[in-house]
Amino acid sequence: MKNIDTIDKVFILVVACMAIALIFGVHLIPFHPDETSLLYQSRDFEQLFTDPFNLAYRPEREGETDQTYRSLNPPLPKYILALGRIIAGYDAEHVAVDWNWSLSWDENNAAGALPSSDLLNASRIASTIMVLLSLPITYLCGKRLKNSVGAISAILLLGTHSLVLLHGRRAMAEGTLIFGVSLAILGILEGDKRPWLAAIGTAIAACSKMSVIILAPVGFLSVLWIIPGHPSPKNKILQNALLFIAVFLSLYFLLNPLLWSNPIEGLQSQWSERAQFTQDMVEEIEARAPNQILDGPIERIAVMVAHLYIADPQFAEVGNYLENTTNAEELYLAQPLHTLFRGWAAGILMISLTVMGLVIFGFEVRKRGLHDQRPTLLLFAASTIQTIAIIWANPLPFQRYFMPMVPFVCLWIGYFVAQILERIKQATSRMK
Repeated sequence: MKNIDTIDKVFILVVACMAIALIFGVHLIPFHPDETSLLYQSRDFEQLFTDPFNLAYRPEREGETDQTYRSLNPPLPKYILALGRIIAGYDAEHVAVDWNWSLSWDENNAAGALPSSDLLNASRIASTIMVLLSLPITYLCGKRLKNSVGAISAILLLGTHSLVLLHGRRAMAEGTLIFGVSLAILGILEGDKRPWLAAIGTAIAACSKMSVIILAPVGFLSVLWIIPGHPSPKNKILQNALLFIAVFLSLYFLLNPLLWSNPIEGLQSQWSERAQFTQDMVEEIEARAPNQILDGPIERIAVMVAHLYIADPQFAEVGNYLENTTNAEELYLAQPLHTLFRGWAAGILMISLTVMGLVIFGFEVRKRGLHDQRPTLLLFAASTIQTIAIIWANPLPFQRYFMPMVPFVCLWIGYFVAQILERIKQATSRMK
């Protein structure tokens, strides 16, 4: 118990240091025009309390910008960004202008689309807080998988990951996404004992980014997998299944006012708008730079691995405003923390640690059996299905589209570290 308490104190110290570094560095992040668009959409939060049913899907509004945004982008990140700006004293009028990609930087600025630094940083801090909340959740995941040492390794990697430091701290969706995926993983690992947590975690993830709704089936599987020895396994499975379905659907519906009047049409709109958006982006990229389209699974896997482990932070997906952000990008990259563990040498090391974690997992399953390795098997299932979903659905080389994989990578490396240290400890004990 004494050792566990000491490690837990180390965890608290690590998170406190990370909080200081991450929050006080948000002003260095280069601006992305999508931050304006997400802040513009965050006005839905005020409307949620004044005229909530006006946010619901209506067929006659098909094609209107605001309804398209509500169908395209899940609601939770908008609410988080809104809370950040409201606490800082900025109401909906301060974010009433959307970014126009057909205009120049100066024209957008003149139109009022470029947010003030104080407004922008307030919302960025809200997104950063979601990243910080992911750390204790990831710590619990690591402890559930193996031990506290592996858990601390995982949060160190997550809190210093280059993609998290950039995309997770912007006034966009990725900070909330990291929180949602981390909570979904914890819920999946605890699904047999806490089916409500599996439902909440996967619903929060789905309300953060549509690409991670694929974790919901794994969450459902986790609540059905009851370890042998339960006195009433069939009753327990039925109770877990019903509780998961009820909580997941209720929370998803509650957080999505788009569905409140016409739920079926609203759901159809969510899927169709996302499919249309992806198709439009593919056509646009094909017209400008056809070599950037990822045609097959091998190419998509290679780009995903490069972004997760090797490539520098990707500040922009298209080059419309590169001349306006170059100076900010150079200042950002001058901070060593922002490119920690990037490049070929560090990237190959991290890839190797991830692969070795998976290899050890395979040996452990073979040695100890399926039921004994339930948490790691569920993590493997979630990792695999999320990877397949991204490879199947994403033909674009945009770095932030691979963000859902970051918590998984960190946990697998943490799992490997924990396993190796345990083996070293066992070998040392035998030598004595």
